[in-house]
Amino acid sequence: MSRSAVHEHPTNKLDERRAKGAEWRHQVPFAALSEWKPPANRADPVEVLIEQGRSRIQELLPVRYARMKTDPFAFLRGAAAIMAADLASVPTTGLRVQACGDCHLGNFGGYASPEGTPVFDVNDFDETLPAPFEWDVKRLAASVAVAGRVAKMPGRECRRLARTATKSYRRRLGELALMSPLDAWSSRVDLATALAEVDSNKIRHHIERRRVTMLRGAKEHYGLVERKKGDWKIKDRAPDRADRPGCLYARGIPADGDGESGSIAAIGNGRHDRTRQEGGAATMA
Repeated sequence: MSRSAVHEHPTNKLDERRAKGAEWRHQVPFAALSEWKPPANRADPVEVLIEQGRSRIQELLPVRYARMKTDPFAFLRGAAAIMAADLASVPTTGLRVQACGDCHLGNFGGYASPEGTPVFDVNDFDETLPAPFEWDVKRLAASVAVAGRVAKMPGRECRRLARTATKSYRRRLGELALMSPLDAWSSRVDLATALAEVDSNKIRHHIERRRVTMLRGAKEHYGLVERKKGDWKIKDRAPDRADRPGCLYARGIPADGDGESGSIAAIGNGRHDRTRQEGGAATMA
């Protein structure tokens, strides 16, 4: 059975998928994934950045480089191309996904869904690409360790943080494997519960203030949440869709289902009075 066949059919029995995963792990054991030595033909990291900079706005490059010089974590954040080049030479199981491509600690955060639900997840996808899943996991683990060093934590604690991140990833993937595809897709981090588990009052209160700001932004942008009894709640009734900017709406589809009335038109910033019709379409002139 080919690897592509396994991933094209998520309904395969769990034990079959586990057996296939065990076979891949036997071929590429954990020890092989933990090793990295600079190959003899490794490109100069600075040259990688220079080459990448040729396609960027030249006037902004000094700003970018100045930020990267701040500390090792800032350099890691801006050096996704360097790390990708390094990881390309190491063994992988061959299991490719649509990777984040820049899965470091700073690219996770809380934001509000259009329904006003607090979500904690990856929030940066401008480097996304099809790649081995190990790339994202390794970049995340490395970023946690480097951030710990910048915070002057002992090396032992930095390693412990990296191990905790990777073990949590493995445990969560095991939980998702037991779910149906729809349940796995719909699962999310319960931000309120996660906040309650933060030991430091100072850190917890800081994150809580950011959560309130996030939900206030959802109220202003989507109009789907409101403050009740000191906390943010999803409204019982969503506002009229013509009052919600920045969304995509479909024109009413006639009985025969043809014509241009099935097209999608985008609403830009601001509101258009001519779209405020019963079941009306949002159209750009």
